[in-house]
Amino acid sequence: MKQFDIYTTVGGTYSTKPRPAVIIQSVAFDDFDSLTVIPMTTIEVNSDFRVKIEPSEENNLGIIGFVMIDKLTTIKKSGLGEYIGHIEDKYIDQIENALLKFIGLKR
Repeated sequence: MKQFDIYTTVGGTYSTKPRPAVIIQSVAFDDFDSLTVIPMTTIEVNSDFRVKIEPSEENNLGIIGFVMIDKLTTIKKSGLGEYIGHIEDKYIDQIENALLKFIGLKR
């Protein structure tokens, strides 16, 4: 389990059903019993805080997904399900930039 891996998750305010989520928490905090993730959806919304991810062999998504930066959440590690894949480098910059903007660390 590492940063930018995609797992199914259950838990968090916006995730009442199992859904893919991107691990955003640094591996430096593996000892915590919680995990910060960004849930994904298949519903496209015109927003600076949704990053479109095309399916690939590396991410193993079956359809286009959208990382919901605006739904950043922390779950119990017990809510982590199956490994799906890993976000490619070409999307990581987009996710990081949107996240920094969302939490107000980038002007």
